[in-house]
Amino acid sequence: NYVLYSWDGANFDEISGGGDPAPVDLYDLYVHDGTLYFAGYDGATWWLYSWDGTDFAIVSGGGDPAPTDAEDFITFNGALYFSGDDGSDEFLYSWDGTNFAKIIGGSGSAPTPDDPRSFVVYNGVLYFDADGSTSDTLHSWDGSIFTVYGPPPFDMSNSLVYKGVLYFNGESPSGQDTIENLWSLRPAAVLADTGFTAGVPIGLAVLLLVAGLSAVLVRARAAHSES
Repeated sequence: NYVLYSWDGANFDEISGGGDPAPVDLYDLYVHDGTLYFAGYDGATWWLYSWDGTDFAIVSGGGDPAPTDAEDFITFNGALYFSGDDGSDEFLYSWDGTNFAKIIGGSGSAPTPDDPRSFVVYNGVLYFDADGSTSDTLHSWDGSIFTVYGPPPFDMSNSLVYKGVLYFNGESPSGQDTIENLWSLRPAAVLADTGFTAGVPIGLAVLLLVAGLSAVLVRARAAHSES
């Protein structure tokens, strides 16, 4: 079984403490508001757990019923957001330290998506891949409404922000090669202009980067020899 360990630079320790019994098969460790959160198995179900340095706790509170199978944690608007199972499917949830909330869009929102994952905060908005009204594609949550972008692309993953642009790995649209490309979302993107830009395949991008660096080194070496 997978259990929680610590490393202080010199020693490994298997963590035990007070509170609820220590869970097993834990995954997706994430620190939010000074507390360590993760999913763990209590012998019957995978719950959201916390560890404060002293005690384990199965996270419970008010609001919506606590979901199971929590994963993909991220901090957004001061709360812990994650994907959780309500017994029928996986949806976007939040935990504010007191209450759970299953996130449902308000007036003007796109349909509530399921199977959210690959979260990233960009320009004050939470972006993620999810299965929605237009298949498995990019969605966002601004605290009030869901927005759908595209498709294409499909099946985004490995999302990150680099130099003010959101980048991610995504598949080409149906009818084209299903090769995974590097994509970006421009800051001014709106529904009328998705702002998507497809790059070269990731493998080719790495190859071109290496080739470019090699060419620079060759030119620098040649210039040094001539001098």
